[in-house]
Amino acid sequence: MRNLLLFISLLSVPLYGQVAVDVPIDFIGDVEQRGIDGLALPIAADAAITVEASLLGVANWAEATVVTNVITLQPTVPISAYRDGQLLRFIAPMNVFGVVTLACDGLVPAPLVRPDGVWPARGQIRSGVICEVLFADGRWILMNAPELGCPHGTIAANAHLCIEVYGQQNLLFYPASDRCLQMGGRLCKWGEYHAACTLLNADLNGMGASWEWIDDTQNHAHTAVIVGLDSCTAQQWALPNTTTFARSRCCFEPR
Repeated sequence: MRNLLLFISLLSVPLYGQVAVDVPIDFIGDVEQRGIDGLALPIAADAAITVEASLLGVANWAEATVVTNVITLQPTVPISAYRDGQLLRFIAPMNVFGVVTLACDGLVPAPLVRPDGVWPARGQIRSGVICEVLFADGRWILMNAPELGCPHGTIAANAHLCIEVYGQQNLLFYPASDRCLQMGGRLCKWGEYHAACTLLNADLNGMGASWEWIDDTQNHAHTAVIVGLDSCTAQQWALPNTTTFARSRCCFEPR
């Protein structure tokens, strides 16, 4: 009698456990009664995705870390290989721009570019902002880059030109040019620099305090040009491979 009472009492107590089902499940009850309650959120690539997990987007979520310009993601549901159409979302832990690669944990990095194929510009991957990336054709595409506007750290000189506020001092010509290219911009042309210097002098840090590189070799065969020391019209030639150091201040098109 005691054993019978114990058996009856166990039937009235909810039981919980973790069960691995390695065969298909065939529901044979009424349609409105078919289902499994209490499934946890998926943590493996072959786990069932519940309605809750689908609404939360758990299968597309990842935690991100950044070292230099390499973003490493640890997806909630691990992936073993990149496949076209994979979509992931993450919160950027820091500002990243220029030549950027993205790797899922345990896999090799792949390039991360905007939909137009250009490297992300300053302000398009910002600390604390949710980024959405799609894998296609051997690279990750940043799907939610901000629409037209000047990149972070620049201001508009006109409707078609953004110029960097600070720039970087003491660079040779080729490193100065490469720096701008890696950020998705370029060295300013002479006309662009002069317009920005004239219109935005008070808003551009260090404007007029030092020579600055521009992308212009007109009338200066085999040389580069530095401009802007003490005047918006000041210019002189400089050999790009010598020890001439000047500011790298980049120009961008609104994007």
